[in-house]
Amino acid sequence: MARFGMWLAGALVVSCTVARAEEIKHRFLMMDESRHAVHCVDQANPDGNWDLSVGGGIHDFQLIGGGQLLVSQGSGYTVYDLATRKVVKEFKQSGLNGTMSVRARPDGTKVVGTNQKGIVVFELDSADKILRKMAFPQLKMLRMMRLTADGTVLLAEEAGVTEVVFDGSAEGGGKIVRRVKLPRARNAFMALKAPGGNYLVGAGFAQAFFELTPEGKVVRELQAAMPAPLVNKFYAGFHVLKNGDVVVCNWTGHSPPDSKLGWQLVQFDKEGKVVWKWHDPQRAGTAVGVIVLDDLDAGAFNHDVDGVLGPAE
Repeated sequence: MARFGMWLAGALVVSCTVARAEEIKHRFLMMDESRHAVHCVDQANPDGNWDLSVGGGIHDFQLIGGGQLLVSQGSGYTVYDLATRKVVKEFKQSGLNGTMSVRARPDGTKVVGTNQKGIVVFELDSADKILRKMAFPQLKMLRMMRLTADGTVLLAEEAGVTEVVFDGSAEGGGKIVRRVKLPRARNAFMALKAPGGNYLVGAGFAQAFFELTPEGKVVRELQAAMPAPLVNKFYAGFHVLKNGDVVVCNWTGHSPPDSKLGWQLVQFDKEGKVVWKWHDPQRAGTAVGVIVLDDLDAGAFNHDVDGVLGPAE
């Protein structure tokens, strides 16, 4: 896992020429909450666009190598083949009710984050048998969960970001390493941990993307200046690009027409300037997750461990 942290450290300090917004063309996957779908959008080749229905609810997703996409849903997950958009595997278990986020590791084990009595996190072996769990009844409203290069688990929850770790016991084990609260508003949606220890956060109803120190100090705050009547409403999932830019989802509501209310995706450079945006309410609904495919190496697996990508294994 050390290679992941080293790679991101370089990504955050490498300088590059920022293209004008109209020159950037991305190929990306977008998780659409209001239309219950994953969309593939290829700005350079629209013939490559497609849509995949995944059913209602808030879903997380992850590339797991071999051209497959894992989607967290219900009480488990579904794996889709991206070439055919067919289901490869579906796994559900009643004990995993309230699943919000599933993260697969290269060895086939998985970590499952659920909303049950508080937030409960499970670890599964490669055959999907529960190995251990950790329960945090004091935490509420898990959205996305991410694994770090340090072996910890990041929970984006109602108050902010909570970093936790399995403590070795099978039942109810786990301890809180650190809690970092949002500077305002509520419902953090996704977080990553930078190599220096700061937290990158899609901060929900704070309507911003933050970089926060472990003590909760704001290092930077990113928010798009949209022309009226468009609005920033809820900053959700994001993708840290190789050049250090960040592409952030601006979710604007549960109804498909709500996608008209604001840019769905926004790319900020390291200085906080908007260098690309995507807004196509006819094409897609409201965005909660994004994977920028043109930024990934072939066979990318688990690209968002600390904002980086690793090879398929």
